Amino acid sequence: MNAEQVFGVAGQVAMVCWLLLAASLFWARLRPGAQWLGTFGLPLMIGITYLVAISLDYPAPQGGFGSLADVRMLFSSDWILLAGWVHYLVFDYFVGAWIARDSQRHNATLFWYCPACFFA
Repeated sequence: MNAEQVFGVAGQVAMVCWLLLAASLFWARLRPGAQWLGTFGLPLMIGITYLVAISLDYPAPQGGFGSLADVRMLFSSDWILLAGWVHYLVFDYFVGAWIARDSQRHNATLFWYCPACFFA
């Protein structure tokens, strides 16, 4: 698979996870699975994706985090850019799962929960 194909798969996996999280609000028996994904499953996915993406583009391109130009140069590689995008997808879901957990703990209605997840 190339970086573009992995990008597509990552987006589809993220969408399925968000649908599971949304469904878990209505069916309590789905909650453990949705929470497990946010806490362990997707972080594991990001770790594996990082290892694969970075190993496929080793040695890493020039660049770093010292300036905006260095970051731009670092993300000029499709595989490194993919690793950053997958990191964003997983972090976004992690925050959504956290919001869902807190909304259930505090008995928040879906009226408050849904906009919070939309902007997560």
